[in-house]
Amino acid sequence: KQELITKIELFIRAEPATAKFLERILIIADEMIANALYNAPVDSKGAPKFKHLPRNFPAIYPESAGYARIFLMRDETTLVIGCSDPFGSVDRQPLLRRLMDVYEGAKADAMTLSGSGLGCKMIIDNSVGLHLIVSKGQSSLFCASLPLTIGNRLVDKVGKNFHFCFYEKVKS
Repeated sequence: KQELITKIELFIRAEPATAKFLERILIIADEMIANALYNAPVDSKGAPKFKHLPRNFPAIYPESAGYARIFLMRDETTLVIGCSDPFGSVDRQPLLRRLMDVYEGAKADAMTLSGSGLGCKMIIDNSVGLHLIVSKGQSSLFCASLPLTIGNRLVDKVGKNFHFCFYEKVKS
């Protein structure tokens, strides 16, 4: 994980337009990588295999599963950071309920938050857009976007956009 974070940092520092967002991008990347390694791999019952492991413990995908991928891309106006995994294990309702808990009510204090939903909140808080596409049991794709045309501090003031698409397997 640290090797990926270092490569991302070098890529981001190379351009002044992206360097101003370095801290935000590293937070997003760290959360996406941790999710792909520790939360996405599930057992035959759909329970995360590595969720309760210490984050310094190596989580190893089964060879038959494929790979997770993290990517960054940019044009003149937008930077996108994304991560895909070959599991498609994100459940819509638990995620949406947890995000509602995180953003509303007493649980919104980041100092007391832990567990599921916090990583997603950190991604949302450090970007302006979140796209989540899940093909249940097949793949998940998270993408976060940052506008390169505004200052770093303005990201906190810009309205957030969420795009969640969940596809279930069609039974024949």
